[in-house]
Amino acid sequence: MVRIFRGGVLDERFEGGVVVIGPRPTQMIGLVRGDLFVRDASVCEVTGMVTGNCLAERTGKAAACTSTSNPSSKGR
Repeated sequence: MVRIFRGGVLDERFEGGVVVIGPRPTQMIGLVRGDLFVRDASVCEVTGMVTGNCLAERTGKAAACTSTSNPSSKGR
């Protein structure tokens, strides 16, 4: 199954691929169990998790934001 997303906040769990086609910027804070594909002239800020590939066309932009803290390593 593939979900077409046209912008806003994607904050849910989704099984399958997600295609971001804009025109509004997208903030992906959920979980995608599949591939994330960002089409031309679309922007997707990824703070969630993608278990598959994260792909963008030449003029599309996928920006991954990661946290530097690892709670499981505290106290070692």
